[in-house]
Amino acid sequence: MNANLQTVFATALLLAAPLANAGDHLITNTNSLSDVAKSVKAGDTITFAEGQWKDVDIRLKDLPGTSQAPITVQARTPGKTIITGASRFRFSGQHVVVKDFVFRDLTQNSDAVEFRADSKSLAVHSRLTQCVFDQPTFPAKETQSTHWLAIYGTNNRIDHCYLGGKSNAGTTLVVRVTETAGHHRIDHNHFGPRPELGENGGETIRVGTSDVSEFDSQTIVEDNYFEACDGEAEIISSKSCGNIYRRNVFDACIGSLTLRHGHRCLVEKNVFLGRGKPNTGGVRVIGNDHVVRNNYFEGITGTSNLAALCLYCGIKNSPLNGYAPSKTRNC
Repeated sequence: MNANLQTVFATALLLAAPLANAGDHLITNTNSLSDVAKSVKAGDTITFAEGQWKDVDIRLKDLPGTSQAPITVQARTPGKTIITGASRFRFSGQHVVVKDFVFRDLTQNSDAVEFRADSKSLAVHSRLTQCVFDQPTFPAKETQSTHWLAIYGTNNRIDHCYLGGKSNAGTTLVVRVTETAGHHRIDHNHFGPRPELGENGGETIRVGTSDVSEFDSQTIVEDNYFEACDGEAEIISSKSCGNIYRRNVFDACIGSLTLRHGHRCLVEKNVFLGRGKPNTGGVRVIGNDHVVRNNYFEGITGTSNLAALCLYCGIKNSPLNGYAPSKTRNC
């Protein structure tokens, strides 16, 4: 065997070593969670048994995955582990993959699923994938405000999930923004129908809030399908800087992709299909140095704020929660 081949085989063995000793921890109730979280190693799998998990507090802290040996938190049978009611699901650590769960009829009055275990223990380079969030029976006039999913930390991803049917107040998916850019990615998800809320607080995605809107989030929202997301006038509410919204499809959605606060965002190659439905919109632009290009609009019926393209004159010296003027740069 020549020296080059020896090097290749040695490298492969080193990369495979953590996985060779990987363990699978089966969780049948929440009593064993803290012990498992303390004993889990890079490359391990934490598997939740089938069944309905109601009013549970699942908290997995500081899971020590690596890029070569992530820790997987999964349902034993995809779609058969159903988390419901006043439940919370929180995880933190590095290189954690959460997959195959169903989150249904969540009534927790805070963020139900969080990329953090607590305020000081956040998820980094972690992923939630192939999960379902739905709300088939939640009362339409429920006054309680809830968020289904909240991203904290940095370099996290949500992909290939279905989120639909949310009828109560509160954003479906929120990205928490701090002074450190998040660099998150939200891609290849299906955001299903959301009925009109009749007030603010019905966004499908919100990236930031007015008080942190001058910070860079650098979140990418791409290749998602938004179907009849009618919660409120802002389907996506961008409230931070440096975000990218591209190649998404907005199909018969009341409202618009709104650059509400912040600057330097890119909106490109999205498709807006109004299908003649009342109050369907396109892109609303507030703030400085945004780029909106190569988007497709068809059958949009909205006017004013909900026009296919709306640029705000704004308020001079606007407060953070106001309307910053739309200013352009030379291209």
